[in-house]
Amino acid sequence: MQRSNSEQVYDIPTQGPNINVQRTSVVRNYVNLRRKTLQIINSGNNIYLINFFFDALYDVEISIHFCCKEGFTEKRELFYSPGKYKTITKVFPKETNQMYISQPEEGINLKLFDINDLKSKPNYEYIIPILIILKGIGTPVPQAQYNYAYLEEKETKENSKSEKEYRIVLYRQKIQFANKYFEVQEIFGIEKSNTPQPNPVDTSFSGK
Repeated sequence: MQRSNSEQVYDIPTQGPNINVQRTSVVRNYVNLRRKTLQIINSGNNIYLINFFFDALYDVEISIHFCCKEGFTEKRELFYSPGKYKTITKVFPKETNQMYISQPEEGINLKLFDINDLKSKPNYEYIIPILIILKGIGTPVPQAQYNYAYLEEKETKENSKSEKEYRIVLYRQKIQFANKYFEVQEIFGIEKSNTPQPNPVDTSFSGK
């Protein structure tokens, strides 16, 4: 079966005992963080900037939560309770192959953040170290993408007393489509793989 370049496949587990079969749904995705582009950039002074490329077929609100709590309303709608760190929110216009990068004052400042809040995947799913949400604005039905991540210490050959380095790890993705939520199995995406990606150091940003 051929799928268009703007469709994604998600796992929807079937219910019933002793059945090891899953069916998939193909959903048109209006917003997409390209998971392989997600990284953090050390800008010096223990400040890390979050950087990734994304596509939006509608205007999009991007928010980044740190050490937040996930829950459900009575109507089974997701909500996130802010933790002890400020949530960063910006709005971008519809466009493919856009780049997001934190401003220095919005980055992960390890002089202000407790690294233990961010550096490991939680054993329980209700506390999320880093959550990046892309939410479509004006879409025909409510749609958003939830990207769950944590920081991991890099292995270095240098003296162990030197400053530690970290990378960001994406460990889970979830899509909201109308009032349903899907775990991402495989991303076909809306990006064009042959589109060159700009250098994060040399590019200006349109988020506001």
